[in-house]
Amino acid sequence: MNGLATYFPGVSVRAIDPKYDWSTWSPRIGLSWDLKGDGRTVLKLSLAEYGDVLAAGANVPRPLGLTGNLNFWWKDADADSIVDLTEIFWKYSAVHAATPNELYALFGTSGILTEAASNALAGGFESDAYLAGNYQGYDWSDRDAVNYDNLTTFFRSDIDPSVKNVKTSPRTREIVLSLEKELRPDLAASASVTFRRYDRYDWAKFFYPADIYPSTPDLVIDNTGTWYTRAGTIPETITIVNDVDDEDDDETIDLGDAGGRPWYLPVSTFPGETPYRMVDKSGSYRTYIGLDLAVTKRLSKRWLLNASATLQDQRLHWGDSYIDPTNAWAIDGKSFGNNGGGAGGKTAVQMYARWMTKISGLYQLPWGFNISATFFAREGWKIPHYITLAYANPESWPGLYRANTVYLQSPTKDSLPVFSNLSLRLEKRFTLGSGRAYLMADVFNLLNSATVNRAYDAYYGVYYVDTEEYLPYQYNRAYNEILNPRVVRLGVRFEF
Repeated sequence: MNGLATYFPGVSVRAIDPKYDWSTWSPRIGLSWDLKGDGRTVLKLSLAEYGDVLAAGANVPRPLGLTGNLNFWWKDADADSIVDLTEIFWKYSAVHAATPNELYALFGTSGILTEAASNALAGGFESDAYLAGNYQGYDWSDRDAVNYDNLTTFFRSDIDPSVKNVKTSPRTREIVLSLEKELRPDLAASASVTFRRYDRYDWAKFFYPADIYPSTPDLVIDNTGTWYTRAGTIPETITIVNDVDDEDDDETIDLGDAGGRPWYLPVSTFPGETPYRMVDKSGSYRTYIGLDLAVTKRLSKRWLLNASATLQDQRLHWGDSYIDPTNAWAIDGKSFGNNGGGAGGKTAVQMYARWMTKISGLYQLPWGFNISATFFAREGWKIPHYITLAYANPESWPGLYRANTVYLQSPTKDSLPVFSNLSLRLEKRFTLGSGRAYLMADVFNLLNSATVNRAYDAYYGVYYVDTEEYLPYQYNRAYNEILNPRVVRLGVRFEF
């Protein structure tokens, strides 16, 4: 790492004008109507429009040279688990005429660049080494330079002054209509319908290489639909030939709803001279509609109860705010989930459930004993299905990019099993001077259910359409987490 520091030094950066702020009008109004004039039946309507919170450092126009990275392959030739300079390799890009996609040594025994590396670096941001992704974000010939004239982030309004809303906040518009009814002095019920629309997203257009400022600021920014072209037709099925024995046990993989549809790759001239990262306002939007039902029984006659249920639907509407049309059929206008990961090896999952319910209650037994329980259930998280289609040989496809991820169905079509959990508490109350003490016994996951809570995506792997070679992904839909087993906890709580 000390040797690499010579080629990837630290830099000093002066203050940068962020050029980005939000000013968002956020009106809200609420109306309530006592339908019968007795305060027991109330109809409520809420209308609101509000913006997001501007995160620190959001869309700061960073100068070229500030956020670089160096990527390499390591072959541990002497098996000492130490990265030596002579064990570091780069690869030629797919556009290299002589040896596309082949590795070459980056450093010689003396720690200086090899002749192959020097040749691959010739040409700066148009060099073969840069196009292959071996390094990004800085000028190899001037590695500690920070270019404040060429910014890696800019705004459409910088180019087109007629665009006025690029610096407005992402927006949420909301309508909530609810009805609350007191059925008895200790019993109430409510129902509410919520509609939300989220739009005006900041759309940072990333293209590879994403950190080059264009050679000229007068970009043609309205022809992005021409950057992808049809690469072929997604096969209905893929046959995996088993050559190990003479048995007829070939495997057929069904590519589902994607079969027969077109898939796309960048054109051969992409990225050309105008790759950029530009903050714009997307024309896409998201919608949410939910129905919430609730019943509350206040503590009386020794018992209480709270119960609620939610039905919901959220959808993503792309409109024309996409560059690659490959998966538009599976995503545009379809329900979506937000990816949520976790520490300790938990894989990210699409957290979206169309329904959920929760019931909790308590009953006061004689002699100061209380028993309570909580039951929660929801639809299982979603499992997207997708595959990578690729061309193995540079001769099969003209261009730097020869692979794309293809959804096989709507990402929320497949679900994990229904998740449910029942917890129980038994407690005994004691008088302790002027206060109280509670001896508690809690049981979590009372039924000891081994419900699958997380799983890897159904990623089928890579299929090379020109060679019909298939490389499966070993964790395809493999389980990642199940609900913790039954746990019993004893405790004491004091109230003074």
